[in-house]
Amino acid sequence: MHLVSHSVLFAPCSQLDLLRMLGVSRTKWNFVPAMAAALSAAPLLSAIGTAVGIMAGAIVGGPAGFDIISSQEYWSEAQKVIWDWPAHLHPLKYAPLVNACELPPQALV
Repeated sequence: MHLVSHSVLFAPCSQLDLLRMLGVSRTKWNFVPAMAAALSAAPLLSAIGTAVGIMAGAIVGGPAGFDIISSQEYWSEAQKVIWDWPAHLHPLKYAPLVNACELPPQALV
């Protein structure tokens, strides 16, 4: 048991030593793929979560749920909120652009 835990504990170190021996940058090998995965997964998961939330609102509030609002009224209201951006509203306060917008710090003042 002790031998197994010892080998598992030092496995990452030997992999990093192997990368160093092969002349491969450890940063490029470890960090770059992880960063690329995070940068591609975050917007995708955000879009999927937003779509699921909007669909859940239609189901719960519509005739299949509590019957608070008709389907046509829900989708027309949702369309206005999602696609019609008020001109006076700052981009970081407009929900569909919060994750996609990258503004310099001086634009936030």
